[in-house]
Amino acid sequence: MGDKFIVRVSTSELSQALKSIDAYDGKSRLRVEKALQDGTKRVASGARQRVAVRSGKTKKAIRTGFSRAKLEGYVKAGTRYAHIIEFGAKPHKITKKKKVLVVKGQPISVDIQHPGAKSRPFMRPAFESEASNITKDVLKAVQKT
Repeated sequence: MGDKFIVRVSTSELSQALKSIDAYDGKSRLRVEKALQDGTKRVASGARQRVAVRSGKTKKAIRTGFSRAKLEGYVKAGTRYAHIIEFGAKPHKITKKKKVLVVKGQPISVDIQHPGAKSRPFMRPAFESEASNITKDVLKAVQKT
């Protein structure tokens, strides 16, 4: 897994609203971009409020981005274990590859049984709480004349 965790979700209403924008209508496009950027920031804020905090690294690593070309905003958690917080993990065995202990010149490695981790979603609930507001804002931006 990489160092970022991105959740992409699209709704049919939002897709239809974005398709209805005339390519030559610059003011509408700018309003839609602003609505999407604001919505993306609200989702990130909600994710920061919901994330389980042990060290605070994941909370600090939640970032937003926006692609004007694709009209797509995203929220990502830049820690390598953010997906485990969101989705959890099943119990599994971890094999240490490094030498743990040397007895009479022979390395002894240790297998560790990880008990697993329960899921503590923070991205999906943040999106779900803002999805209707984002859709309303985009529809409002498209309908303005």
